[in-house]
Amino acid sequence: NGTSINVSSSTVNQKSNKIDEKAIKVKRSIIKQKNEDECHEFSGQCNCRNCRVLVNLTECALCMEILQSNQIKSCPVCANVVCIGCASRLTSCAFCRSEQPAERNRALERFVDRLFLPCKHSKSGCKVLLDGESRFIHESLCNFSALVCPVGRGDCDWHGTIANVQAHFRTVHMLQPLQDHGFSVQFNNFRSKAKDTDSSIYTVCLSCYEQLFVIRVVLCKSRLRLFFTRLGYEEVQPLTTRPQRYGVSVVIRAHAGRRMRGLVPFGKYDRESREITVSWDGLFPKSSAACAEDMVEIDLLVKQLEES
Repeated sequence: NGTSINVSSSTVNQKSNKIDEKAIKVKRSIIKQKNEDECHEFSGQCNCRNCRVLVNLTECALCMEILQSNQIKSCPVCANVVCIGCASRLTSCAFCRSEQPAERNRALERFVDRLFLPCKHSKSGCKVLLDGESRFIHESLCNFSALVCPVGRGDCDWHGTIANVQAHFRTVHMLQPLQDHGFSVQFNNFRSKAKDTDSSIYTVCLSCYEQLFVIRVVLCKSRLRLFFTRLGYEEVQPLTTRPQRYGVSVVIRAHAGRRMRGLVPFGKYDRESREITVSWDGLFPKSSAACAEDMVEIDLLVKQLEES
């Protein structure tokens, strides 16, 4: 069909990314061992009556989210507690109907933050227990967090977690994650493909830095659109893991036109998609409209960014 996707290392300048594959494999085995030790330490939850009751008492009575690492509000009349998010939406106490404003309970906040409590994704399978200091980072990186299908947007109604998204990719979308940091796409007859009203979509899932990244290339209505999504870690991470910043290096070359390059960064914690849109006119000047060499090459490389 005039389109080729090349994922060999020769198509991407791996030296510029300073990647040591042997070091990454060693690091993965170390993390896996730490991971197993840490999960063993925290997954052995006590099942005594006190601990069962304690878990319920440390949840917001309205939204059922863990109160840890959150401001806690209590009613001055009945003393029932809720998180600050629920308290801000109430005009009266949800339990005794008192109209006195809820007060912040700092003593309870300090107590709850010292406890080891389940991750908010525990119902999806996470077994790690957290204190107030480690909660935010772990839950931001947790591979049991909720996820909608990043491949079949609008057509696939799958909901799951990062832990089982690969099985969904293989069985439903016939998509096998590539163990690589980047790939290249070459389009022959680019303008004729981009002119079609029906979208031509090419999707690649990359497995690198122990994480999954999904990149979609879409041609439609004289535009080239690139979508980038960082799904997160494939395995449960130790509590000592600190988030890193990543980005996708993009180089677009039109053989009879212009060359574009840039970097699309991801935030440390977000899993939102990033998008680039390039018009036909941006790639091909008017003087090249009749040129027979109608080819576009795109090089995409996931990189770890230095801290600023």
